[in-house]
Amino acid sequence: MLAIDEFQQITRFPEQNVEALLRTHIQQMVDTRIIFSGSGKHLLSAIFSDYNRPFYQSTQLLTLPKIDKKDYSEFISKKFNNAKRSISEEAISHILNLTRTHTYYVQYICNRLFESRNRNITKEDVDKTLLDVLYENEDYYFTYRNLLTVQQFSLIKAIGKEDGVAQPSSKDFIWKYGLGTTSTINSAIKSLLSKDLIFKEEEKYLVYDVFFGLWLKLLN
Repeated sequence: MLAIDEFQQITRFPEQNVEALLRTHIQQMVDTRIIFSGSGKHLLSAIFSDYNRPFYQSTQLLTLPKIDKKDYSEFISKKFNNAKRSISEEAISHILNLTRTHTYYVQYICNRLFESRNRNITKEDVDKTLLDVLYENEDYYFTYRNLLTVQQFSLIKAIGKEDGVAQPSSKDFIWKYGLGTTSTINSAIKSLLSKDLIFKEEEKYLVYDVFFGLWLKLLN
């Protein structure tokens, strides 16, 4: 059994024909089951569903849904209780809502709360911990202003403030955030998608990095 996590990253390798080379080596493997996994759903889908790519229809596709909030809540509560500590239902619900139930961010916040050694975790503790995390990463987030055009940064900031948007080229959304013309918005969307800074889920554009999206909400 061979498991390759974040497999979509091969699309970022500077070398040419990486997918074809890897496919050739895999075809020579005997009695080996391979799991290709990753968080970049649209990139993974393209690798295996595009007729012109080496891995086209070479595996069985399986989409894992988000963990049920009730199950996740019980799991988090149990872990804190096992350590003789408590975390309120309100605090857990707040964590799951803020992080979109994304496991990486849920675990990150919970680990930081656990490190605090507070015996009874409240919603206020969650907010304080989150702010600490966002400010720690602020220098990193500010680099996007240099990497993106003014239009692109304005758009991703607006998406972050809205917690996602279904129609970024709508007149109301453009007017609310002073984003310019529909054509420039459409161009910015394509660029942000290609950079994996936003993604589309259930007909809604969201900021890919949950913490970055929450940080954008703090900006004026």
